[in-house]
Amino acid sequence: MPGYVSPERSSPAPTPAVWADSWGAIVLDAKHGAKGTSTNQTSKNDAVRSAMAECQATGATNCKVELTYYNQCAAVAWGDQTFGIASNPTIEGASHAAVASCSESGTGCRTVYTSCSQARRVQ
Repeated sequence: MPGYVSPERSSPAPTPAVWADSWGAIVLDAKHGAKGTSTNQTSKNDAVRSAMAECQATGATNCKVELTYYNQCAAVAWGDQTFGIASNPTIEGASHAAVASCSESGTGCRTVYTSCSQARRVQ
């Protein structure tokens, strides 16, 4: 029919979503039991810098970056003489993997920290 525009053609195509990565980091001084963590940072460097500052603020001098991750979750499991750290798309997966890693060389491993840094929609 002349002049008729179907509803599908009259609506503009939806704008595709634009996502920004979200970074996290875990820093530990295992000798002194100090930690630093960061989540939802805009870059790997920002995540490491924030976590390192938190660890060093406790007076720890042996802070070491143990894990950086983006757009996923992370967990730390602590045992009698060791620890394990892992990342995974889910908290449950990260926790399970961290306990498994810790249990490879120790006993009494349990999850002591979990967090996620999920991608952020920016458009």
